Amino acid sequence: MGSGSTGSSSLVGQISSLQSEIHSGSAGLSSSEFIENIEIDQGLIDRLQSTLAEEREKIFGAIDRRKLPAADTNIIELVGMLFEYMLKEQDLPNVVKALLSRLHTPLLKVAVIDRNFFTHTHHAARRLLNNMTSAGIRWVEEDQINRGIFPKMKEIVDKILLDFKEDVSIFETLLEEFTKSVSDLDRRADRVEQRTTEAANGQEKLQAARRRAQQEVRGLCQGKPVSDSTHEFLQRIWADKLTFILLRNEQSDGSDDWKNAIALAVRIVDSMLPPVSESNQSRRQASLGKLQDELHDATKTLQQTDKEKLIGALFETQKQALETIVATEQQQTPTATPATEDKPVTEEPETEADYTAEQQAKIVELKAIPFGTWFDFAKPDQPMKRAKLSWRSTVTGKFMFVDQMGVRASVISMQNLADSMLDGSVRIAAAEKKPFVDRAMSAIHRMLDRAA
Repeated sequence: MGSGSTGSSSLVGQISSLQSEIHSGSAGLSSSEFIENIEIDQGLIDRLQSTLAEEREKIFGAIDRRKLPAADTNIIELVGMLFEYMLKEQDLPNVVKALLSRLHTPLLKVAVIDRNFFTHTHHAARRLLNNMTSAGIRWVEEDQINRGIFPKMKEIVDKILLDFKEDVSIFETLLEEFTKSVSDLDRRADRVEQRTTEAANGQEKLQAARRRAQQEVRGLCQGKPVSDSTHEFLQRIWADKLTFILLRNEQSDGSDDWKNAIALAVRIVDSMLPPVSESNQSRRQASLGKLQDELHDATKTLQQTDKEKLIGALFETQKQALETIVATEQQQTPTATPATEDKPVTEEPETEADYTAEQQAKIVELKAIPFGTWFDFAKPDQPMKRAKLSWRSTVTGKFMFVDQMGVRASVISMQNLADSMLDGSVRIAAAEKKPFVDRAMSAIHRMLDRAA
């Protein structure tokens, strides 16, 4: 709905001329080239504010302000304040502020042509600006500018500068296009995050299964005359066998496969005992081939590169163990090399014994935070990073965060996360706010009321 006045028509013409100048200054630049052509530093906001002011002065300087309706003058000032408010948006990356500032002139033209821009919350141009600021906060990282939504944002801005003449219906098309891009990006990020959390869950189950398997191996070897080669076979090969049985089914430690594997491991350990009589020696020598066949069959699906070497060393040790008959009393004190202590395969859970009261209170708070909550991570002299809580270890209590694209960003212990929140370097991101233009207009009205 245009103003219909001669002054407004002249104003639209001057805005269109300025819009063409702005587009020609960056036409054809890629996202990376756009970044290279601006300086993202502490002075950027001041330069953008100066640019907005210069654009307004160019418009006022090109027309007779005495013939300009007061309503149009007010619109010019109001749109200027809207974009100045955007430059103060704390969570919006500076590169997005630089890009969206280029919409100042075309959206000024929208507001002059169609006053509904300020009064109708469902106006397409208004919704597009809202969605782009929201997407900029959610999806843009200044150090990875070609990921996320920024390339699409620049494409939309370029289309507006090039193609928007006076038909505001173009914003309906661009709004639909941009909304679809954000939805597609959101779905891709969800799929990546799902794979990331599944991988974390799988890794935790693997570590738990390995720990349980090695505990079984330690128990089997405890106090027995187990040689180094036998212990290495059990720790390296047989523990993997037990691990895979556990991974197939969390309850498989009660299955026949598990029981058979443990029974075979017991026979391996017992095969290290020297015979106590000639008849015992003969019987065990006759059955050794069957035991070794069973071992070959049980390990054929395992893929360790040194499997055959370890099996060969085990078999040689078994043969050597049968060569000398030892009285029963002598077997009570093993003479073979005792089993060495296994290295831990997983991290132990954190304990709260040494936490301060302040840390404990923060940890209780952290445990109640739902998955999907966004956190802001601040580091000195670096842009703030935003990441989402995606997974928490039931074993160690560690928290895993993913970035905007669903990729693992960091894994942090409860204590470190609690300490970081207490010192302010990590905080829960602000909850979803009202749409940008709504917030901006409310702030502008409050400012004008105070000035009145």
